Amino acid sequence: MRKVDLLYLAMLFLVLLLHYIVPFTLLRECSGFELYTYWLLLAIAWIIVTGVYMEKRVR
Repeated sequence: MRKVDLLYLAMLFLVLLLHYIVPFTLLRECSGFELYTYWLLLAIAWIIVTGVYMEKRVR
């Protein structure tokens, strides 16, 4: 595996952890807009990470 692939896998596991750890610990009391904003920002961040990975992978 290339270094870019390993970095992408590390980011994948980090995002998966954030999907579960943050809502069940830090955002336990939140509902509605705050939780929606968290999921939206995390999804946008993952789209950006995937885009950067695809750029590096194609080269």
